[in-house]
Amino acid sequence: MSRESGQLGRFLNKIFRERQIYHRSNGVVRFIKLSSKTQIALATLGSLCLLWIAYSSVNVVFKEQIIVAKEKEEREKQAEFQVRLDAYEKSNDSTQALNVVLAQEFDVAVSMIENRHQMLVTTYENKSGVDQSYREHADALAANGAPGGRKLKNTNRIMVDAVGREPTPRQSRMSRLREETLNEILSSDLSEGFDNEVVLEMRQRAAAHSASQVIALAQVEEDVQRQKQEFYEILKSTGLPVNSVLEQTAVSKEMLARRKNTEDTLIYAAADAAAPAGSSAFEGQGGPLIESDNIYDVNSMYPVMANRVNRAIDDLAVFNQAMQTLPISQPIGVAHRVTSPFGPRIDPIKRRLANHGGLDFRGPHKTPILATAQGRVKFAGRKGSYGNMVEIDHGNGIVSRYAHLNRITVKRGQKVKLHQKLGLQGSTGRSTGSHLHYEIIYKGRRLDPMRFIKAGRYVFES
Repeated sequence: MSRESGQLGRFLNKIFRERQIYHRSNGVVRFIKLSSKTQIALATLGSLCLLWIAYSSVNVVFKEQIIVAKEKEEREKQAEFQVRLDAYEKSNDSTQALNVVLAQEFDVAVSMIENRHQMLVTTYENKSGVDQSYREHADALAANGAPGGRKLKNTNRIMVDAVGREPTPRQSRMSRLREETLNEILSSDLSEGFDNEVVLEMRQRAAAHSASQVIALAQVEEDVQRQKQEFYEILKSTGLPVNSVLEQTAVSKEMLARRKNTEDTLIYAAADAAAPAGSSAFEGQGGPLIESDNIYDVNSMYPVMANRVNRAIDDLAVFNQAMQTLPISQPIGVAHRVTSPFGPRIDPIKRRLANHGGLDFRGPHKTPILATAQGRVKFAGRKGSYGNMVEIDHGNGIVSRYAHLNRITVKRGQKVKLHQKLGLQGSTGRSTGSHLHYEIIYKGRRLDPMRFIKAGRYVFES
């Protein structure tokens, strides 16, 4: 290391030898001695100055280019930032647009589902009201349906199966209908106008709810149609002209007025116009009517379907009202027996063949005689061979008659309820002993009371 330093020193001393600078002024000679170190210092200082001058010159020369380069770099950065900003804004606009679409879709879907739900709730409430009224009437009939209120061992039902049984269980059938309805709704172009998975999923869920509501409404309609068919068969078993009785009941209760104010009046009118001559809207016809052409257009068909179902429930209410005004209970609520049926018999007094226009019930003497349906007392007093007699007008041309009473406990014009006491069993008039002669008359024609009693038994035993 020392050797190399010595060589460097000798090299510098050789280049920067000691020098003397002479200066003569006014005859006087002066000199300045420059040592090697001084020369090296001056050379170093001069080199630094030259470097500084070179750097400054380059900087001045290339400053503009540097500025241009920086400006270009800045512009590129700004351009890149603007591209990103535009992308963010576009994404934000898309998100906002999606939110608007989702909000609109959600509002429409919720509004439609709520409207249909309200229709369904109203339909269920109407149906529940009719069912409750029917159950209460059935319970009232059961209290006096058999002697002493006891359940009959032999029900003597008038129908083994009023509507028939389908080979496919109902649950399976409804599950299949639900699946078919949902598939048909989902097969339509649910995403038309906006290709987005969120919107599509929301529409699919709304469609699934719509399908469920359609199925629920169809189930109600099926139940109503089945009940209408059963009620029709029950009323038919009495021997009455069912359609005439139902139409008179509907008019008397003013239940047809509601139909005229519904939105589907023209649909009802067209259906009535297309009905065969002599037919009635009240005839039992079973099965939910779901049009194949527009069943899956839920928004347009659901209100029509709901109105149709509520119309059927109105018809069911008419059936129920008719049965509540029909004398289908028994006039005696204690143990008794029928001593003489309706129709031809040997007259107990003349001992010859004659026609018996009612039923003879024999129970304990002075047994309370009860009204077999609600109505108004048409006659209460003495009437020839009937002895003490009460007649009750049940409306629609139907009258029940209670004869040979020991005593009468109601007055003419009085309203009576089901099973209200009318008098006591006796033997007044043309009678061979204490009993009740009971008749049912429809527009002047006597009908077999036993058919009415059997119809009543079916109501509370089914």
